[in-house]
Amino acid sequence: MAARTDELTRFVREALQRGIPRPDVEQALHEAGWQPEQVNKAMASFAEVEFPVPVPRPVPHVSAVEAFRYLVLFTALGITAFSVVGLFFTLVDYLFYDPAAVPVSPDTWVPGVLWAVARVIIAFPVFLIASWLVARSLDQDPAGRGSAIRRWFTYLAMFVAVAVIIGDFVTLVAYVLAGGTTARFLLKVLVVAVVAGLILGYYLWDIRDTERGRRPVPALFLGVAALASVAAVGAGLWLMGPPSEQASRRIDDRRVEDLRSLAAGVDRFYEQNAELPESLGELSAALPTPVPLDDPSTRAPYRYSPGTDRTFELCADFAQPSGEGLPPDSIWTHAAGTQCFTLTAGDKERR
Repeated sequence: MAARTDELTRFVREALQRGIPRPDVEQALHEAGWQPEQVNKAMASFAEVEFPVPVPRPVPHVSAVEAFRYLVLFTALGITAFSVVGLFFTLVDYLFYDPAAVPVSPDTWVPGVLWAVARVIIAFPVFLIASWLVARSLDQDPAGRGSAIRRWFTYLAMFVAVAVIIGDFVTLVAYVLAGGTTARFLLKVLVVAVVAGLILGYYLWDIRDTERGRRPVPALFLGVAALASVAAVGAGLWLMGPPSEQASRRIDDRRVEDLRSLAAGVDRFYEQNAELPESLGELSAALPTPVPLDDPSTRAPYRYSPGTDRTFELCADFAQPSGEGLPPDSIWTHAAGTQCFTLTAGDKERR
């Protein structure tokens, strides 16, 4: 194979040295059965400059720095694409009701949205910087457009994009046959197809543009990618709410857990003494392990009131209404503000 490639390169050199126009040389090679990629590679071996003899181009070389740049670029692109798709999936689930789908509470998907937003905020700028560094390197050394590492990464990205698109439409056909083509499902298929199609289209354009010797970073692709990333981050922030709201929700969850611990402590105290403790101080002194007595944010003490028989009351101040992570019939559901819970010592069905 190497011998035939050398023979092709010698033929091109001799033809150009005799002054035969490049289009005529290319046409003769195509008619002789050479593959377009082989012809393009052989023709690209000689620069299009005015000189009595053909001037060879420098041979592309692979360096550790070049491999590092492309590895960072494609890794950042993959993280961004995966996270953007996940954010739009969650947005579709939130906006479009599917009666056949198992309902998922925000308390379940909010952590995933948070991490996806964080990945896009970090990975997409890294992708832009890596793209700029690659473009600058190719401007300084045009021979790098034909480097092996660049072509391998490019075709790998195209392969992944094609595989995702094929899998996307296979899933679509399967759901059509199963009668499950809801608006939610069709929108998810569209999201995957658009994202994978953009990546595939960009690298197809990049390969063709590389053969023409142009700059490999189209502004249109970067503009669409930036718009999609900003929209995905905006959707994620809208779904989660502001960071202050997330902090308040976590503190409220902590308050509920503290009250659970206090209620469990009252249960143990009642089992051992056949009576309720008079105060949380007495409860804490009687238990072998410490129990939370103060609010984690305000440091104000939780309020406890023993009642008649086995009933008692625990009170706390909450910043927000309870989320959907609690069962609808849970005794720990609460509104914003002061909330008191009337409980029974030894209740085995408490949730």
